[in-house]
Amino acid sequence: MNHKLQTLSSTLLLPLFAAACGGGETPNNNTDQRPIQCRSAEYVAFDAAHHTNQDLRLDAHEQMGALMSAAADASPFDPALAATNFAEARRLYEETASLRDKVKERTDDHFADKPAVGLELDTIIMDALAAGATATTAVDASIARQTVEKTLVHFFYLSVYHEMVLGARDKWDEAYGYFGAPSDNAEAQRRGMSLEATERDAANNTALAAGIFNGLIDGACALTEALDEAGVEELDYTTVPALKAAVESVDRQMQLTLAYSVGHEAMEMVELQEELANAPSDEARAEMWDAISEMGPYFAPLERLMTRAGGESAQRAASIRGELDSALQSAGQDWMLTFDAAAVVQALEAEYGIEIKG
Repeated sequence: MNHKLQTLSSTLLLPLFAAACGGGETPNNNTDQRPIQCRSAEYVAFDAAHHTNQDLRLDAHEQMGALMSAAADASPFDPALAATNFAEARRLYEETASLRDKVKERTDDHFADKPAVGLELDTIIMDALAAGATATTAVDASIARQTVEKTLVHFFYLSVYHEMVLGARDKWDEAYGYFGAPSDNAEAQRRGMSLEATERDAANNTALAAGIFNGLIDGACALTEALDEAGVEELDYTTVPALKAAVESVDRQMQLTLAYSVGHEAMEMVELQEELANAPSDEARAEMWDAISEMGPYFAPLERLMTRAGGESAQRAASIRGELDSALQSAGQDWMLTFDAAAVVQALEAEYGIEIKG
């Protein structure tokens, strides 16, 4: 693979970080004088107040999801409930800890020109919230819900990276907050990207959630030691090898989380296509709409990376985008049988050197 963030193996790097920074270690008879960030198996914030707003934004994401799900899953479907719940979801998006403002200003810091993608994300979210509030069917409400929830996952992914690369203690805490893991990484309390990684781990026998969490611990250690040594409060993360490695490892594993998520939806489509070919049902059609609605937002940040990488990566991105556009621009439901879900899985497996199991 060509792009720079897809060159590191997290399974090889994590032991290196632990040795260099102390992630996962415990104090040695109280003689270890390194910063606490280097001596704890948990994430120790430089100041818990640094990620208060991020915690609130993750709370809003959860609450919005619950409201939208209740409307979409109501039986029988109730348009009035959808109007009420999606309006409340919009209020949370607009009023919780400047969430909407943060979405609108988000850039993709993987690239030197830092493309401004936030306004597009906001438009997608606001349009979907409006569609959900005026939905007349459960399918329409569910499509809106999936679009909002997964577009915010796209935002959380970009935000973790954005904060990590700024090379400051408060920003590293904010990156941790956006990831959505509790300080002890307890599975039951994971949210946002952390929850996405957990779900993909269960289906694919991976350890992405733990790997990302440990990378954040190791990066915090490398960052504070480098800042202390230099006597500064901010630095270029690329000048500190251990910190640079931690950033790239965390980002690599977040990319894999998204790739497995796209693949998961494609694998579900393969099964649904068999059902639709043999015994078509409204339930299967609704699940196909859900799958395509989730796949697009999961793929969008990967598409930018693959497209800008050029070569085979760009070709794979174009092939996946072609399938998505053909389906989303279809006037009917014929796409449900013609969508080449298997090809999407194959393209992602080739791009990321992975095997998508489910």
